[in-house]
Formats: sequence, C-alpha cells, structure tokens
Amino acid sequence: MRHRLRIAAALGVAACVALFVVALRFDDGLPGAPLSTSGLPSTDTGAGFPRRAVDSSGQEIWIDAAPQAIGSQALTLDHILFAITDPERIVSVSPYAMDPGYSFVHEMAREIGLTPSSDLEAVLRAAPDLMLLAHGAKADLEDVLQRASIPTFRVRTTFADFDQVSEAIAAVGSITGDEAAAELEIRRLRERVERAKRRRPPGARAPRVLPYSTYGSTLGRGSLFDHILTELGAINVAAEQGIGQYADISGEQVAAWDPDWIVTAAAHGASGQARDQLLADPGIAVTKAGQNGQILVVESRVFTAMSHHAVGLMEAIAAGIYGGGP
Repeated sequence: MRHRLRIAAALGVAACVALFVVALRFDDGLPGAPLSTSGLPSTDTGAGFPRRAVDSSGQEIWIDAAPQAIGSQALTLDHILFAITDPERIVSVSPYAMDPGYSFVHEMAREIGLTPSSDLEAVLRAAPDLMLLAHGAKADLEDVLQRASIPTFRVRTTFADFDQVSEAIAAVGSITGDEAAAELEIRRLRERVERAKRRRPPGARAPRVLPYSTYGSTLGRGSLFDHILTELGAINVAAEQGIGQYADISGEQVAAWDPDWIVTAAAHGASGQARDQLLADPGIAVTKAGQNGQILVVESRVFTAMSHHAVGLMEAIAAGIYGGGP
C-alpha cells in the first residue's frame, strides 16, 4: 500500500513548489564524462529488507520494505525502471519520458498516465515512498522532497562505458528490490554488446569515424560514444584529434580530419534531411565520408540514449560500418 503524505508536511512544502520546479532537470544529454562515484548501493549482509544503501553522493539511506510507489526525475532512470520493475509501482517520471523524440517508454508512460516530475506539487500528492534522482540533481529539489518525508536516492545518469551503465541498473535494482530483473537486464546488455562487436570482420582495418551533429558538435575522449567506437575496433576521429568529451567544430576542421565515416543524429523520419544538410557544407562534402556516401544517420533518441538503450547506437554503428546480418 502506498504511503500518504502527512497533511502537515504537505502544507509545509506547498509554498516552496513554485520556487523549486526549475530544479527538475533533464540530466541525460549527449554521452558525456564519467562521474567520480558509481551510485552502486552497498547493502547489508542478507537478502531482502530492511536494507542500507549508499547513493552516488555518499548519502546513506535505510529502506524498511521494497518501495511500492517509485518516482523518477531523469530519463535514464525512467528507462531503467521500466526495464526492471512492475510499471504499477511507478508513480512519477521525468517529462522527457512522454516525449517520443527521446523516450523508449513514452507509449507506456502515457497509457499509465504517470505524473511528470516537473510538476512538483503533483509529485508530492502522489507521495512516492522512493524518489530516484540524477547524480547532478539540484540540492534544493532533494531538500523539498525530504522535508515531505520522501526518501531520495541519487544514481549516476551519465556514463563513459557500459560497465557504468550496468552499475546504474544494479543500483536501481538493489534499492527497489528488483535485483534479479536488474541482473537479467545487465546480462542482455552485455550479450548485445558482444554481438555488435562480432560484426567486425577479422583483420578489418580500423575505420576512422567522426560523430558530428547538424549543429556542428562532436564527441571525443571520455564520452560513451568514444567507448562504443573503441569496442567496435574503430577510431574516434574527434578523440584522435585531442577533443574531450564534447566540443563544437567547424566544417573546415572536418575536412582537414577527413573521416571515413560520419555518424549523425536525426528525428525519426528525417534521415534524408539530416544527410542533405551535412552534405550542403563543402567541408563535409569533400571528405571520404561525403564522397563515398558514408554518412550514417541514427535516430536521435538512440544517439542520445544514456541507459541500456545506448547499445542500440552501438548496434547501428556496427551494422553501418561493417554490414553483416540483422
């Protein structure tokens, strides 16, 4: 049975709602650098509840029983929750969970009619018995929730590799009591990674691949994209040229670097438009990628995914540059 907020607590925070709505942020952008802590809970000896866990900020939390009304503040956490727990236990998701441009769970989230975490007053009325926050969520938001007697737990939501993705899945599984489902999801993720790696023909030359958006940005060393290319035996041209996790570059720089492949993102159904937009830039058109038609367009929600769904980007790149079976 879901816990209800005490009336006094609800009244005490109601006046703060308008001030702290802005604290609910979309923390899952393009693949970025790792955080210093993993967010993997350490639990006391023995299975089941009650249990102790330490979140990615070092905060300790005691959970008396498996939470039955779980809220999420970030799209990464939405994706993990829907993968490992009963949707009936979810009461709140990030507003991006409803957006088909970013979300892999938008249909189910809309069908259930979940409360968006951007509506803090509605979140308080829903009275979750656990609220999952991104590692970088603002302290003001956490303070409001805790004043309303809602336990909070921070989890890493940006990753440099798939081990960190697996750690986040394990963290959510441990704090929610869904360890077995989390382990299964991690196993599926690892199997898909290995299948994608096997697409590379034995002895194949390492292709030089540049991630490049239609806005002129790229992803270099320390990004999940860089990890994916390395795992596939490809060279990330941005990292090769000394670019960090994210930077804006010009078409002239792309021309000078002359990648074999360019990987970009586009909304569903807009692949041709994105490809044409890139080729309209003379700096792109003169590259090997432009001359040989080797511009791979990936759906935006796959390109930007920061969860187990990011393996879809790896699969798309592997299929694009190496070909092979489905």
